[in-house]
Amino acid sequence: MTYANYGSVPSQRRRWTEPEATYGQQPSPPPPPPTYGGNGGPEWNEPVPEQHDRVAAEIRNLVVDRLSQMNAQHALNAWEYRRKTPIGPHALAFFYLEQIEPGNPPRYATPMAARLFLDGEDVAFLPELLYKMVGIGRRRLARGDDFDPLTSMARRQDEISPRAQYIGVGVSSLETPTMSWAEIQENAFGPLDIPGRGIAILTDGTRLVLERGDRSHGPTHVRSSHQLDLVPGIPSRRWTWLRDNVEPNSAEYWLQELHQAVLEGQRRMEERSRHRRR
Repeated sequence: MTYANYGSVPSQRRRWTEPEATYGQQPSPPPPPPTYGGNGGPEWNEPVPEQHDRVAAEIRNLVVDRLSQMNAQHALNAWEYRRKTPIGPHALAFFYLEQIEPGNPPRYATPMAARLFLDGEDVAFLPELLYKMVGIGRRRLARGDDFDPLTSMARRQDEISPRAQYIGVGVSSLETPTMSWAEIQENAFGPLDIPGRGIAILTDGTRLVLERGDRSHGPTHVRSSHQLDLVPGIPSRRWTWLRDNVEPNSAEYWLQELHQAVLEGQRRMEERSRHRRR
């Protein structure tokens, strides 16, 4: 698998489609809070704490699988193209949910859209990169334009039907908390020597953090703020609870802000669609 899995090679001419703000300055203020609630639409929400929702846990696991696969493919592509068109260490993912088979329980798929970036100083620092993406989204919303990541940010996407529902945003990173991308490349002998991380924010409030080791550091470690076990008490995968607070101006902070901008864009598109049907 090559760039075909993410779309064409990122453009050499421009990395952005909009003017950029300077990191450290707040982007344009967000639009008024959506009336449906801050964490997502009405179709898929976390049950009250005393309930266990197998479908919600399954959807979270599907997102974990997609983000893990993307991160491994990101490492492979970055290694293969390091001498040709170097790929940046961070990539965006937008997750959607679609029922593919009715039943009890029904079967779901999580098609995804993604965006890679050319390597460079302007994409090296993940919080700053996400900050710029938030600015792009907020400026479009402030102008009254549509903000749909499928057309505004993603450069590659799975087949996504009109029935698919946006359920979250994620980021794939080839850096670790202790090593920069440059240091990792210097020490790697192949794609299996490149570790990675993934972060995702979902519409039910779930926060996911994946830490994928290189060949010498074992399997991916998954942490989640919400339940991943399909059956209570029977682990469906190795994971631990995510209890860390979100630090201001961290990558996860700006990923949450991007998620909110996407939700507002989805809400506006749904409103316009309802008006057209009248």
